[in-house]
Amino acid sequence: MSSFGDMTFFEILQHHAKAAQSELLAGMAARGYDGLTMPDIRLCHACHDGPHPVKTLAERLGVTKQFCAREVAKLSELGFVETETDPADRRALKVVLSAKGRELLEAIKAEKQAIDDRMSDRIGPERAAALADALAALAASE
Repeated sequence: MSSFGDMTFFEILQHHAKAAQSELLAGMAARGYDGLTMPDIRLCHACHDGPHPVKTLAERLGVTKQFCAREVAKLSELGFVETETDPADRRALKVVLSAKGRELLEAIKAEKQAIDDRMSDRIGPERAAALADALAALAASE
């Protein structure tokens, strides 16, 4: 076993990823964005440099086109994205963030920074920086 007690490295990462997601959703609810899900947030991020066809967004997110279309419809109803017909293929929709969606992304960015700050406060800035470097190196090795 590792120096993490009874938990494997994978289990520690998984635990903290779930905790961070829960903390993000709770923080977003406190900012007035109640009811958001992680798929909602990921889809908004994927739209940041749009417009994009639903098919492209689904590929970016690793989900089915049908799931992505349902999420787009939900976020459109909430006013976070807008859809337009693709002039090259009138059967296809292109998705773009609305002004409200861009505001949401700014709020998400601020909440993520607040979470980072709280984590850094808990373990100290040096350890937080070392952890961020180690995780970035792990991600770069994929």
